[in-house]
Amino acid sequence: DQAAVARTLRLVKDRAEGVVRDYGPGVPAPDRPRLTDRFVRMDAARTKPGSGLGLSMVKAIVGQHGGALFMEDAAPGLAVRIALPLSK
Repeated sequence: DQAAVARTLRLVKDRAEGVVRDYGPGVPAPDRPRLTDRFVRMDAARTKPGSGLGLSMVKAIVGQHGGALFMEDAAPGLAVRIALPLSK
């Protein structure tokens, strides 16, 4: 089902990683860096409600906590991975 979303959380060395992935058509690799720009909406999302701020806010919050955000091909779909350092 293309509306399905999977979530995972795991420990990887000295960080926690959370992944949210969908099973849709995905986003081409050249377009993925733009997903975290403010007010950017990919063509397929332009007919749906939203302002294009979600992933830009996620990136800012993750960055404030010393983490990193990654957009990856989930074949099919897109996987958004958040890596956050564990406190000592």
